[in-house]
Amino acid sequence: AAATRHRSALAPLFGRLRSRSARKALIKAMEAIAAHDAAAAAAVSILRDLHAESRDTIEGIDYDRRLGAYERLDKDWFLASPSAAAAPILHHTLHELRGSDMALRHAAASALERFLDAAIAESEAAAAGKKGKKSKDGVVASDDGAAAADDDEEDEIDDANPIVGINTAAARAAAAAKAAEASLGGAVMGVLAPGVRGLLKSPESTTRGEALNIFRRLALSWPSAAPGAVSLAEPKDLEQDFFCNMAHLQAHRRCRALRRLATAAEQGKIPPVTINGYLAPLAVASLGDAGADVASTAAAAIGSLASVLPWGSYRDLLLWMLKKASGHRMRGGAMSGNIEGSKALHIRAAALVLEHFHEWDEEEQEERLKKEAMDVSSGAAAVPFYYDDAAAADNVVRRAIDPRVVATLRLDFLPLLERLTVIEDDSKGYGNGKGGTV
Repeated sequence: AAATRHRSALAPLFGRLRSRSARKALIKAMEAIAAHDAAAAAAVSILRDLHAESRDTIEGIDYDRRLGAYERLDKDWFLASPSAAAAPILHHTLHELRGSDMALRHAAASALERFLDAAIAESEAAAAGKKGKKSKDGVVASDDGAAAADDDEEDEIDDANPIVGINTAAARAAAAAKAAEASLGGAVMGVLAPGVRGLLKSPESTTRGEALNIFRRLALSWPSAAPGAVSLAEPKDLEQDFFCNMAHLQAHRRCRALRRLATAAEQGKIPPVTINGYLAPLAVASLGDAGADVASTAAAAIGSLASVLPWGSYRDLLLWMLKKASGHRMRGGAMSGNIEGSKALHIRAAALVLEHFHEWDEEEQEERLKKEAMDVSSGAAAVPFYYDDAAAADNVVRRAIDPRVVATLRLDFLPLLERLTVIEDDSKGYGNGKGGTV
């Protein structure tokens, strides 16, 4: 049991640690666990070769052993090995996709394709074995990788009590790790899908291209990982396929993909969960695309995506754009990194999001707004949960706006908008300028 806990705790580190010395230490720790755990033993035999080094190359990489290890990661290996062995392997391959080595990046992407083949085969076999069978209470078992027992345990945790906040987070992390290791399907939902979402945010176009290929496969073969995304694929006409066009070298094809994304969102074909997790981050990352008209088309797509989001997601997207547009200054006036594109493009995207300010269903938003207002454990300023006639407002068509929305606009958005209106005068005394701000 202790070895299992240690293996589960170390597995995500294969996707987070960057330095070679840290990863060497991680391999040694996994080797120690492998003496007491079959899944760790199966994984470490591959991971050891995936980190192989050589003094005969400039990069210090033993390509023969590393590429050979990726070749061994075929469908049969994943099906024959314990399900828990897939988690550290997946974390490492996702980490490899962020690297600059093209050979290793392509090998990692191919390994992920074969893992999906194995997960699909396992799911089909489980479905065939369970067809017609039900549990004692008449509920058909789920194959999405999240065990019903885990869901029940998670529901028993009291989220409203801030005293148990840390325990709640730890329990949820343990439940998520357990679900991800229970089956290959669980690894798809618990490791691969979140990893793809993270890769789509990358400012590197090569990394996003690899992620788009995996995203397309997820949409086609595992729809529950990205609901509605299959509507963007066109297997019979790749020139109209969103995923292929978005990863294409030609700028006009990427523009075509973004326009198709905007149209699909406006037609209601894509649910908010997929927009929030995959498509909005991808569109924001595309603001830094240097291709002709790609960044401006991405800004327009962000506005279209915002038009179908519920209030909480719309608010987060708008805040994200405004913070990037304002430079998100840190202490001492330094600018934060990872700002895709220019300031003007982020201002344009924020303006388009504001143009798509829309009405929200009051009953649908009530529970979420109430939870946000009463949540004192997160440390964030809560929106007062009350109606105040003095704070009421209406829009240009004289329709009342929820006062909680108005409060958020005043407290969170106006300070950022005011920051954008400040003009920096860097003349420092030359001519009529006096320096400072105007």
